[in-house]
Amino acid sequence: MNAVVHLVGDRDWAFDTFGDRGYRVLNQEGGLLAHRVCVAAAAQGLSGRIVNAYHADGVRAALGLTERRHTPVFQILLARTGPGGRVIVPVEPEAVD
Repeated sequence: MNAVVHLVGDRDWAFDTFGDRGYRVLNQEGGLLAHRVCVAAAAQGLSGRIVNAYHADGVRAALGLTERRHTPVFQILLARTGPGGRVIVPVEPEAVD
């Protein structure tokens, strides 16, 4: 991957503002932002893949988010792709001492 982007939302704010619909609104807004990230990446020749298969507590810890209210909404993987959408991993020769 060339980059990994995590979109994080404020869960408490969403529920305080929108009530029981807060979770849905948070994910809808996150989806709009994720789409914009993918379009911007495409303009730079990268492919964006939105992933929801991540461990939220692990992401929170990695990003240094200490409050439970800040919750990861989407993970976006950005990479150069080849034909058929395969991710291209550049192979570099190892340095020989």
